Amino acid sequence: MLRRLAKTYGNVPDWIGQHFADELAAAGACLAPEGELVLAGEVKGVFVDEMWNLDGRIAVRLTLSRGAEVLLAADYLGTDSRLSWAASASEFTVTLHETLRDLSARAVPEIVAAADRACAAPAAGACVTPR
Repeated sequence: MLRRLAKTYGNVPDWIGQHFADELAAAGACLAPEGELVLAGEVKGVFVDEMWNLDGRIAVRLTLSRGAEVLLAADYLGTDSRLSWAASASEFTVTLHETLRDLSARAVPEIVAAADRACAAPAAGACVTPR
């Protein structure tokens, strides 16, 4: 198996967390450092493998809560696969980024829906504290 570096531009959980904060904001969720709702996560696995294709997988466990009340607890998996032309570091990086985009595309709508259900004014979005 060929091993190359895929750049996350820092700490992997922080990289994933910042991506989710950006995607939640883009989806209309209110983000606040001390928001009523807290989104916590655990990174279960991150990798890009190269055989004939570059195959990326990111697995996380996300929990949205308000105090002791759990509003959403779910495992999410993001994937991406692409033909490997040169197995270059840039191909690994692109695959990893596209895998993260797939993960957030699956998770963010469910997070926003759970936050909206928990808020008195669903149309206004929810104030979420990503952690």
